[in-house]
Amino acid sequence: MPTSCCVPQCTKKGYLDENGSKVSHFTFPDDQVLRKKWIHAIRRDVGIHFQLKKWTKVCSRHFREYDFIKTLSGRRELRKNAVPPLFSWTRTSPRKGKAPTVRKQFVKTRRVLLSETQTNEEPVERENASESKEDETNEIEGSTEQDVATQTNEIRSNDSADSDKEMNSQLIDLKTELERANRRIESLQQQMFTVDRFRGDDSSIKFYTGFPNWDTFNAVFKYLNPGNEGQNISYWVSKINVNVSAAVYEGENEEAIRKKGRPRYLGPIDEFFAVMCRLRQGFAEEHLAHLFQVSVSTVSQIFITWINFMYLRLGQINIWPTREVVNETMPEDFKHKYSSTIDNINTSP
Repeated sequence: MPTSCCVPQCTKKGYLDENGSKVSHFTFPDDQVLRKKWIHAIRRDVGIHFQLKKWTKVCSRHFREYDFIKTLSGRRELRKNAVPPLFSWTRTSPRKGKAPTVRKQFVKTRRVLLSETQTNEEPVERENASESKEDETNEIEGSTEQDVATQTNEIRSNDSADSDKEMNSQLIDLKTELERANRRIESLQQQMFTVDRFRGDDSSIKFYTGFPNWDTFNAVFKYLNPGNEGQNISYWVSKINVNVSAAVYEGENEEAIRKKGRPRYLGPIDEFFAVMCRLRQGFAEEHLAHLFQVSVSTVSQIFITWINFMYLRLGQINIWPTREVVNETMPEDFKHKYSSTIDNINTSP
């Protein structure tokens, strides 16, 4: 059985209108205040002849397009606090006509002055009177045209002056808002946990990374050479990881490594800083995620990637000193105790 609408004078039934478009039916809201608004809008009173049941509904013809929202599944739903406004008894306001043109009152005044000057003049001969009348009319018409031009220029100058003042005030307001926004950005940047916040602060760099100062931290980062955008690093991906040989990081095939996926939120130097914070202070991944405002999985991927990357890059450095360096730097007690051994080593072929 097709659902009908409870609005008076709405005789259409079914789920399609005359154009073939789909018609939805909505039950009255549970909120008591919003329900009273619906009842007042459809002009019905709850009583013997009208009761609110689960099948008492209002069709979508009485709502505006603005009152609907479309869900992810494509279904139309009513917005919160939507009230039906479209009925057969509602009428839109009549279209307003064009405003009448403004008449120039000062021209009438000039003509009145002209008639008054003509009536107040003493009678003279016809020829003199006609000549004086023509001269006077020409003078008044000329002065009228000059007054009109003068007033027009004054109006234009006043309008331009007002618009200039308004634009200047708006410009001042925009500059003030821009300065306030810049100060807000600077304060937020100072609160962010990034390596730029500790640039030049050797004590903080030593605390978080273990490096003695900023220059040492920066020198190690430059030696690793991850690239401006991390293009020299093969980022670790869960379950789909490609092993990268040490020859790649030595520069033999740097073009073979390119970052895949969406751009990363942190820059290479901030990723290196996060890894060193975890190595030095033992920060948990969740704690680093809160500090750098990224997800825990991102911190885990960054840490695994940089550990592998640093192993391949720093593993090329020979950390064992030569025999000459060992002999020169050996303590004096060791030299006396193991002098015979050292001599035998030095004289051995």
